[in-house]
Amino acid sequence: MTIHALLSQQHRDCDLLFEHCRLALQDGDWPAAESAFGQLHQDLIAHIMLEEQQLFPAFEQATGQVQGPTAVMRLEHDWMQSRLARIPEQLQQRDATAALALLADVAELLAQHNRKEERVLYPWCDHLLPELATRLGASA
Repeated sequence: MTIHALLSQQHRDCDLLFEHCRLALQDGDWPAAESAFGQLHQDLIAHIMLEEQQLFPAFEQATGQVQGPTAVMRLEHDWMQSRLARIPEQLQQRDATAALALLADVAELLAQHNRKEERVLYPWCDHLLPELATRLGASA
């Protein structure tokens, strides 16, 4: 399995969880929204950690680019995590409007972020670091 295939699948899995959470919020199904968000949060944070602790350092070491694409990706990860951290409060308060707005903000940035990773970073990593795919697959 390639880095691109492995991490792109994680993106798609998170996209499905975003959709489950959004639909549950729209339906007022709070238990389903909380469950979907909990899984989404867990999976997205695990994905981010995999990238930040393994993929990005390997890429930076191979290319010498520390202030390049991985720096931008880390900033976007931080922004997404700060928004995600606010959603549990909205769920607890049963404020679907606020939760949906935050979820939409994160989903929009995540879509742009994922396109950059899938079109540029992952193919580049597959070319530079083919052996890393095995380690990432074992960590995922």
